[in-house]
Amino acid sequence: MSPLNKYPILRKILFFFPAQLVLVHIQRNFLIMFFWAFLVALVKGWWGIGLGIRFLFLEPEYLGTSGFWAFFIVGLTLGGFISAFNLSSYLINSRRFPFLATLRRPFYKYCINNAILPIGFLVLYVRELYFFKNNAENLGQSETFLPSVLGLMAGFCIFIFVLLGYFFAVNNDLKRIFGIDPEELPGLKVRRKHRITRVRTFRLPKQIVTETPQRRGPNPWRTYTYMHNPFQVRSARNVDHYPKELLNKVFNRNHFNALMFQLITVLIIFVFAYFREVPEFQLPASAAILLVLTLFMMAAGAFQYIFGRWNLVVVLLLFILLDTSVRYRWITFQNYAYGLDYDRDPLTYNVDSLAYFARNNPYHDEDIDLHENILENRRAYLEAKYGMEKPALVFVNVSGGGTKMSLWAYEVLSHLDSVTNGAFFDHVHMISGSSGGMIGAAYYRELYREQKNGLLASTRLDTLAKNMSSDMLNRIAANIALNDLFIRTGHFTYNGRRYGKDRGWAFEYQLNKNTHGVFNKELTAYAGPEFSAEIPLLILSPTVVEDGRRMMISAQPISFLSEKSMPDNISWHPKMEDLEFMRLFHNHNGSKLSMLTALRMNATFPLVLPPVTLPTEPRISLFDSGVRDNYGDLVTVKYLYHLREWLNANCSEVVFLEINDEIRSDHDRYKNKKSVIGLMDGFMAPFDGVISNVTAVQIYNNETATWLLSGYFGGKITHIEMDLSNFEKDDISISFHLTEGEKNRVSNSITLPWNVQSTQRAIEIFGQ
Repeated sequence: MSPLNKYPILRKILFFFPAQLVLVHIQRNFLIMFFWAFLVALVKGWWGIGLGIRFLFLEPEYLGTSGFWAFFIVGLTLGGFISAFNLSSYLINSRRFPFLATLRRPFYKYCINNAILPIGFLVLYVRELYFFKNNAENLGQSETFLPSVLGLMAGFCIFIFVLLGYFFAVNNDLKRIFGIDPEELPGLKVRRKHRITRVRTFRLPKQIVTETPQRRGPNPWRTYTYMHNPFQVRSARNVDHYPKELLNKVFNRNHFNALMFQLITVLIIFVFAYFREVPEFQLPASAAILLVLTLFMMAAGAFQYIFGRWNLVVVLLLFILLDTSVRYRWITFQNYAYGLDYDRDPLTYNVDSLAYFARNNPYHDEDIDLHENILENRRAYLEAKYGMEKPALVFVNVSGGGTKMSLWAYEVLSHLDSVTNGAFFDHVHMISGSSGGMIGAAYYRELYREQKNGLLASTRLDTLAKNMSSDMLNRIAANIALNDLFIRTGHFTYNGRRYGKDRGWAFEYQLNKNTHGVFNKELTAYAGPEFSAEIPLLILSPTVVEDGRRMMISAQPISFLSEKSMPDNISWHPKMEDLEFMRLFHNHNGSKLSMLTALRMNATFPLVLPPVTLPTEPRISLFDSGVRDNYGDLVTVKYLYHLREWLNANCSEVVFLEINDEIRSDHDRYKNKKSVIGLMDGFMAPFDGVISNVTAVQIYNNETATWLLSGYFGGKITHIEMDLSNFEKDDISISFHLTEGEKNRVSNSITLPWNVQSTQRAIEIFGQ
């Protein structure tokens, strides 16, 4: 005798409906399980921890604050995601379990039995939230944990109640359709007044009895017990004696109701998309992620329900069609540089045209003379204020790293300027670097200018640092979820030209809002203040995606940085590496480029922000400058080489201030290396090693270039390094969103031992 027949209790456990649903998801519903696995990976930090995605779920922001209402909205969208899971699962799997059609409120019963994954995730989420609020943030449970959980569960429960209320209203079962009471089927034992009675024998209505019985094949998903309600288990009824048409009619009507609810959910999402610029409709970034997953979950369920086993083939064909449409520009998802004129004939971009710019530069001497005049203005200003005929000049190089580096660059410049009584930034001649660090440095430059003009009392105000660390990711994520992934809507006008709104526009809008409009001007608005040495030069260098070249962007003419003319004794024709943006796009109004766009092009983080398309043929686009030089050293070294004659005659010392997101010493870098690796680690080591050491390779190259600098500059060269991280286990995320704990860690990094030593060196050189 089979053990299952010998021990009925074992059969009831093994063929328990909730367990069967988990198994069918694992075996048949790969996409559904993928979305759950992906969500768990985000919350646990197994994926995207460096981008700070985990913290978007643990500390969401709504209207600039994290608390009950932020978690309430996340709870609503989590309820939507779990509802999409139940709806999709019901569409796909309900026919595998025909006994459902004989139950009252079959979808409600299905949700109860399908609750293992949702309940497991909720427990995991609350657990992670508890440890985050009490350990990582060092905040009391009564202050933050309970309101957060209450908000999360309130939002979740409200959405679930709305879902169940809808299905109670449109419920279809045997009683509603055929007048058959599912609780009065033959053989069902019912407990009444402490007595067990057998209900009357039941006969099917004549209109649904088929002339010949239908034989059913063996059902691989046998079910013996199920959850009748959250507190009661019942035996599943054998339905072999029911005609297939009867059961299918129940399922079809409930499937139609499920599809209608999904359609309503999609319409609600489109309402949010339409009003996404209204502050109250701007969802927390984690809620936007859940909306995207909800849409994908519903799409996966609908595709599998409609196309059956062919659903993956259909999805693949649709992907190929979309890729072909984008490739041949039937559909375009381009992002534009705001201020450029795209209506004129595109610039020819090929090897010959670039070679012409490289070898026929009539502006070299003119631009060198211009920058020598700027240096002379800087020298004259320093001599008049500090009495130094041959002053030290500072070149600031900042690394990328999202909002943490924006805040860190601002904190470092503000701190060094404070401890030297304003002398440090007076000596800064040029700023270069990548990504978020350049945004922070550019912001401090703006405030420095306002302070010099009497518009700002101090650059050390806490509100200014708060501006630089304010969230930008929520608006970006909302645009990704509600606009960029689907139907793109909305336009705006800049300098008389019309552009579409996407996540690139959302980034600039939020940055402009956070900084109170200080960047809302054309790039050339800085030409005069830079020339007069009122503010330092600022050079941006985003990367051309198609060929890896760098696009040098500055308010000043800098043709010499894009030149590679060789001495007569060298027979060599080098490739064009660096391109001068302003002259290259002179006919496309390059001088009208928005400063906000220039900063964004230099900080185009993968996937988060779109590459910026330029008016060329063939088309090229710009990406984050960190791809080529994350630290900005190469720009500085090339600039010093071309201005070496003036520097040797008029400068006593060159100071490199390097503002980094991590310690650059080999000793500290090796602290974080694995000493023991597994089989897969060993197999992937060559690939992982190359990828993980991209920035290390850049450091080696930059240090070599700096070492060669001593060959043409006779003065003193000093390095001052301000490093944010010391490779702690819980690194600060590279994101456009920081938690309060991360903000505090960034600000407090000024007091780290190596930064205290660097501060002392700055005081020794510039202290007044």
